[in-house]
Amino acid sequence: MNSFNWESFLRQWSRELIESMMDNPERLPPAVIESKWLGYPGATEEQIARAEARLGMALPPSYREFLKVTNGWRQTTPFIYRLWSTEDIEWFSVRHQDWISAFVERYGNSSLNLDLSGNGRLVTPSISDADYLIYGDEQDCSKLRVEYLHKVLEISDIGESTIYLLNPQVITEDGEWEAWFFGDWLPGADRYRSFQEMMLAEYENFLELRENSSQQVEESTNTETTENDQSLPDIQCSNQLLTNCHSRKGGTVEKAEEALPWIAPSYEERASLQRVAESTDLTVEEHFSTTVGKKQWSSLASFTVEFQVRQLQSGAEQRAIVCHIETDTVKIIGSALESKQLCQWMLERLNPAMRSLNTGDSPSR
Repeated sequence: MNSFNWESFLRQWSRELIESMMDNPERLPPAVIESKWLGYPGATEEQIARAEARLGMALPPSYREFLKVTNGWRQTTPFIYRLWSTEDIEWFSVRHQDWISAFVERYGNSSLNLDLSGNGRLVTPSISDADYLIYGDEQDCSKLRVEYLHKVLEISDIGESTIYLLNPQVITEDGEWEAWFFGDWLPGADRYRSFQEMMLAEYENFLELRENSSQQVEESTNTETTENDQSLPDIQCSNQLLTNCHSRKGGTVEKAEEALPWIAPSYEERASLQRVAESTDLTVEEHFSTTVGKKQWSSLASFTVEFQVRQLQSGAEQRAIVCHIETDTVKIIGSALESKQLCQWMLERLNPAMRSLNTGDSPSR
């Protein structure tokens, strides 16, 4: 794996990334555009050794070789804005314990057999090897050993609620650490056998996003514009690859709030009536001035819906993950997105609240 040519690979990716960002050249320093290099000077052995001494562990080989070519990186895909230098990398729990706690509370198994004296170490793994040690298209990103979150190394800044992590709890025979694409909007992480494998997958994701963006531009330019050229802003927007695309290949998640009005929102967005108003023909004021707005549409329950797509050799496989916020219960609907199943499950969650209304009891929300 050490024979991988990081210099050539990163030079090519850098040129293609910069070309895709030329609609917004102000986002990059002029020197970067001129050099077509999104990286930095490579780290010295002394810098890498200092980082390893601070962390108390030797870094995995492919990541070490990457750092020797560039000590940090400006952007990979729309999800990650910056990879850290040797001076900035840190254990995930040092800066983001709140993130870990929130994730474990939402997705973790309350019956985990934790050894509290061991910093969250498990007596037995929360996910079996048979379910966990699967990589590639057959991987289920929700099969994550949450106990590892206390021991992973963050190597990037937080992008679109996502981060790159390296996991020293799973090491290959040649010393590579498992690598994670960990997102706040994923029920787990897209995992890879090594940092190198993750970067190759991220490059493929970038190429696919660029191709999709180009197709969108072509389709937009072929549509008939209005007399006032009202479609032009959409054409320009669709070409902004690094700001508006939110889909990933192979653990692919299409961020639904970009495609639909109010899907998979953040906690703050759930409370935003403005987002709802933008997706309807009524303003907020008009909605609440109607009888329906005042009475019939009382708050019974809240849901988030996340759509996932992954590419298999046999074709694209899709599923939906629906979370009922009040009870924190989750329904996974796959391998096809069956709208009837989705609606049926949501109605099942609503029925108790509806019954309480019919009997005169107060609903939970």
